[in-house]
Amino acid sequence: MKHYLFTILTRDGEHEYYDNLLFTPTDDMTALDIIVEFTGHPKEDWSEAYECIYENSSDYRHYSIHSRQEVEPEDVKVLERYGI
Repeated sequence: MKHYLFTILTRDGEHEYYDNLLFTPTDDMTALDIIVEFTGHPKEDWSEAYECIYENSSDYRHYSIHSRQEVEPEDVKVLERYGI
């Protein structure tokens, strides 16, 4: 299975935050599915505010996937050890 390191961009008014998510997506997952996995909010609570930028009905922040990088199998354990 391929692991990916996703960088999630969260926009909070004037501020931007970047978080990392080590994840193994399935072939049919969309960007919204990855963001749902990251936040834990149900998928039906989301809408697309702008192209590829999503917002939750109970939250004022906007989320998008900033980058996606494939992780080599030998590097997965190192990233998990450091809490990513």
